[in-house]
Amino acid sequence: MESGTRITGVTSDISMGGIFVCTSKPMALNSRTRVTLTRKDQRVEALGIVRIVKPRIGMGVEFIDVEAPYDAVLARWVELLRKSR
Repeated sequence: MESGTRITGVTSDISMGGIFVCTSKPMALNSRTRVTLTRKDQRVEALGIVRIVKPRIGMGVEFIDVEAPYDAVLARWVELLRKSR
């Protein structure tokens, strides 16, 4: 957030607590970030902290704040994934 750096990637794992983002240029460990996830015509925005960094592979981001109405959208996505497995 402080640097204004934008990183794009693909989410390979998602839960109510966070995500793993596959990206060749992950952020530094413990960086605070604003996350925007999109799926079809829906969006989730959250604040997070980078907790895991795998160079040239991606990063794990823990959600520290998901505000309404985004928390309900995230819950639906997680439930849909759970049912599809």
